Amino acid sequence: MSLQNSRHLPPEIIDTIIDELQDEHTLKLCSLVSRACALRSQKNLFARINISLSEKRHCDALSRLVSRLTPRLASYIQHLRINDFRQGSRTYLRDHPVQLLFDKLRTLRSFTMAIDTDLTAEQSLVLSQSLVRMLQRTQAEDVSIHNLDISATYFVFHCPKLRRLDLQGSYMGPGTTPIAREIPNPLDNVPTMIGVHGKLEVLTLDSDSWEPLEMMYRASRLGHSCLTLDYLKKLILHDDECNALAFATELALNSGDRLKSLTWYDESTSYGDGRPLSRFHLKRNVLCYTVAFVLPRSLTKFQHYTAVTRLPWLCTALEMNSGQNHLEDLILVIYAVDIPALTDPTFDFAVASLLGPCLGQLELLDLVLSGSGYSCLRRVSFSFQVPVSTIPRDSDSQVGTVIDGLTGMFPRLRMKCELETHVISTQEGGMGFSFIEYSSLE
Repeated sequence: MSLQNSRHLPPEIIDTIIDELQDEHTLKLCSLVSRACALRSQKNLFARINISLSEKRHCDALSRLVSRLTPRLASYIQHLRINDFRQGSRTYLRDHPVQLLFDKLRTLRSFTMAIDTDLTAEQSLVLSQSLVRMLQRTQAEDVSIHNLDISATYFVFHCPKLRRLDLQGSYMGPGTTPIAREIPNPLDNVPTMIGVHGKLEVLTLDSDSWEPLEMMYRASRLGHSCLTLDYLKKLILHDDECNALAFATELALNSGDRLKSLTWYDESTSYGDGRPLSRFHLKRNVLCYTVAFVLPRSLTKFQHYTAVTRLPWLCTALEMNSGQNHLEDLILVIYAVDIPALTDPTFDFAVASLLGPCLGQLELLDLVLSGSGYSCLRRVSFSFQVPVSTIPRDSDSQVGTVIDGLTGMFPRLRMKCELETHVISTQEGGMGFSFIEYSSLE
């Protein structure tokens, strides 16, 4: 697009063209073409800001950004993500640039902040106060704050537009709680949002965050709260800690028929007999490892990530829910450890060698899920997850053997609904988490 032509195009057409551009480099070039292109290009450039603060050069770049961030440019920021946040004498970063960034923001749709787990205790009161004010001012709909000492009751009284909340790793510490100190007792301070009522729709919790979230839930029952947790549509649960499961169960019960999707990442390493929470007994919807496991009847999607040693329990739970559900989409990811590498010449690549005594559980799954008790089922995805060392990159034929074997374990399901089988090779390291997926759909 030339300068001469761009001046004769209607602004609507210019905006539409720029909105179709995805890469940052092209948007930067467009912002330099003409004044007609500059505003829309800048708006799209600043719509999503991702900040990583793991190195000194990243911190310097943030300081430069804040110094040049005018109120107009700040108004363009809709999605803000801050990763690897660190502070204190052992790092390069100080609070000031992040605090100034928070103070300049006026509207956000989503906010994500991941605190360095080793330095969480050094979170300053000044920065916490700035974060609290920013969240109240911007009214973001999607908030994720990881590994922060926090009082989640704040959201109930000041953030009625909140729809999705993720506080993994965040907790209520026994000592100082900077954000908690910032927030007066709700009973003593009726919020300015009185009369405004919002509904949280998506909640993520784990063994750390269940306590502040439970306090948030109790506070939401107060008459002058402006946000309720009784209308959850999606619940995401990490780990199988007893108190977290109890709280998740209560949320599922009180959400009634509105809860449609449940994702459960079972990250426990102590499997035992598959029933570590046998003291847990509830008569209705239960999200724990007991014989009384019952899926909420309103669920249409259930995702479960668990160990191969818990297949017997999972089969029992699904069998008990036969005829008492409306599941349409079932996603199961079974992970295994301590299996030999697929390059071992003595290893039998049949599924029987991988699953061993749990092989019969797959046959039971096929029988149960293909029956009339799961009449609404439309799609089943079964993935087998193994460490990356198990599947070298040149082992495609062996992986194909495993996938074919998994698919062959579900002959009835293949006739009933859409069936997907996958082998996922995972690796955790200094650069984070990565995976390679081999699919029956390829």
